[in-house]
Amino acid sequence: MNKTELLKAVRILSGRSSHKRGSSYAHEQAVRQYNSLLECAKLLYPNRGDIQSLTDYKDPSHRDVLVYEDAVQRLQSALESLLEDEKAAAFAGLSDNSSSNPRDSSPADNAAKRLVEILQRAKTVEISNAPTVVGWARVFGIVTETTNEVSEEQEFEVGRRLIQVYGLIDEIETQLLSIDGLNHSLYLRSFPRIRSVCRLSTFKEGALSNVMGQLNDADLTVLEFCGHELSKYCSERVVDPDQLKDLTTRIDSLFVEVESSNLPKELRQFLLTQLETIRRSIQEYRIRGVERLKEALERVVGSMILNEELIKESVDRAEVGKFKGLCSTFYSIVIFAAKITPLVQPVAQAIGLLLPADPNAVPPVKLPPQG
Repeated sequence: MNKTELLKAVRILSGRSSHKRGSSYAHEQAVRQYNSLLECAKLLYPNRGDIQSLTDYKDPSHRDVLVYEDAVQRLQSALESLLEDEKAAAFAGLSDNSSSNPRDSSPADNAAKRLVEILQRAKTVEISNAPTVVGWARVFGIVTETTNEVSEEQEFEVGRRLIQVYGLIDEIETQLLSIDGLNHSLYLRSFPRIRSVCRLSTFKEGALSNVMGQLNDADLTVLEFCGHELSKYCSERVVDPDQLKDLTTRIDSLFVEVESSNLPKELRQFLLTQLETIRRSIQEYRIRGVERLKEALERVVGSMILNEELIKESVDRAEVGKFKGLCSTFYSIVIFAAKITPLVQPVAQAIGLLLPADPNAVPPVKLPPQG
């Protein structure tokens, strides 16, 4: 929610009936909406005393309607005045954009931005108009957006991904708390609601849209501000989505080819396992970021060390050559994104098995000096 959208929402709230006929108390839902809009305003205008001095209602029930209406009017007046001031400053070429809404098309370079993308996708009507577990399966790409049911295996996978999302929320909270001078209570205010929509228990709560309805625009705006702050302190490199899409296509194609090949059974199973390891890490990159790709690379490298002879025995097979080329690409992506430092001798040995014969195909492996 940007500043213009906020003012529009406050005006709509101000124009609606605030209480039942004959009652001296404001509608509880109206008070909740006021609290949410005020929270947005404080984030959008962190240096404005007229906004920061307004207080929300901890208990939205039994609030005097006159006091409530006065609060809404004060918020509306402050926002209108501020917006007019900004328009005048912009006309004069003096507009200060430092407090603007961070919502933009910047890459998801930290945990909070990744969570925003996941939750926004979960709130999409085309995805969320299905039973909760199916909706989440659509969000995570486990099934297509037109699929209306999931298998037991797919439901288990949805649960596993949601547990990762829950861990992502904890990671964001920890990172925010580590930033000195940040108003932690303001930035973390929406986290209980965010956690509530990501629980496994929501599988029994009807459509995903009902679950995601617990989150409002203000909650996502707060999370966007979290991402804006974390970009300053916890930014990580972002992998080009087109690279990952292309790599996934190659994995899918090679998986089918290996599965139907006449390779020795042990080698065939080994290659399929490594391909699935890389494919799953790409799927989960949207949740856990570069760290998930790094884990997959470590696992593939470890498997190569343990199965060195198995690869060498069939090194001339076309399927093995394609696998090595695919791993070369994956290796290049991860060492760039994760900023991996020089590799030790055993790992370099395994990487040598994975990479094509052309030493210029990927960045060279640098080894630490011996002795």
